[in-house]
Formats: sequence, C-alpha cells, structure tokens
Amino acid sequence: KRVHLRLEPPSQYVLGVALWPQQLDADARPVSNVKAWGRPPLVLIPGKTGGALRLVNLSASGLRLEVAHEARKEAGMELEIGQYLNLLLTLHEPSTKAVLKHWLVARVQNRYEDYTTKELEVGLRIVNRGQRQPDSPEIVWSKAPEDGLPDLENWVVRRHLELFREKGLG
Repeated sequence: KRVHLRLEPPSQYVLGVALWPQQLDADARPVSNVKAWGRPPLVLIPGKTGGALRLVNLSASGLRLEVAHEARKEAGMELEIGQYLNLLLTLHEPSTKAVLKHWLVARVQNRYEDYTTKELEVGLRIVNRGQRQPDSPEIVWSKAPEDGLPDLENWVVRRHLELFREKGLG
C-alpha cells in the first residue's frame, strides 16, 4: 500500500544521489564517520555521470532507483532485498534556492531486473535519517518516522503542485 505521494522529480531539482553499502562497526552499529565509507560506488550527478543511476521517483518514505547493469557490476553491488544502504540525496529547493542534503539509511524493499537489458529497478524504504555534525565527518543517526520524513514529504508535495499548475491533469 502506498501511504505517500510519489513524484518523478524534475531533473533540474535533483542535484545528486550517492549510494554506499552500509558498513557496521565492531559492535554491529552503522559506521558514523562518512570518510570511513570511502568513495560511493554508485553515484548520480545530473549531466556528469551518464545513465549509471536514475532517480525514478521519490516519496516521504522511500525512493525508486534504476541502476544500469554495467554500473552495478563495476560497483560490486547486487542490491538484494533486505540489504541496507547509506544514501546521500541532494535536492534543490527553488523557493529558497537552498541545497537540501538528506543523509539516509534505506533498506532494499523490492527489485525488478529486466532480463534482456539487465537493468535493475530497486525500491528503497527509508529507515534512518542522519544529521551531519558541523565541521566533522560524523553523522548522528535516528530512526525515520514510520509515516515518512516530513521535510521530504513537503518537498515532494510542493514539486507536485508546481507540476500540476504548469501542466494540469493531462
């Protein structure tokens, strides 16, 4: 069941997506130092990274990504159901000209692999949100609300309304 509005975000508002497999420390807690994660194996930077990764849609509680076969192979990430990922989602807020950075932990909920093209579509559920500490590579994690992230929901609804005003129902 879908609780939240899903939006295929206008590409000019998606500034980037970076994915890392989640790493755990000796106590089985997520590693909170971003620098320890290394370079993200899968990255979307519009206009720079080609078609390796595409943000298909976004809601307050999750997102759907399309991952090219070659990019997935190169990154060594199969994105299996139940796998946890660290994610940085960077969005543009046109009303304030702000750059919104969302540090997230997401779980792979579902996956669909096209057996001809080998492209993969994965549905991710946001389970934790992170707060980056000022002047530090540390992130403090907290559980994401069951009903989604309010600031992400507001962003999605505002973009949906803008698109509706521009294009109408059709």
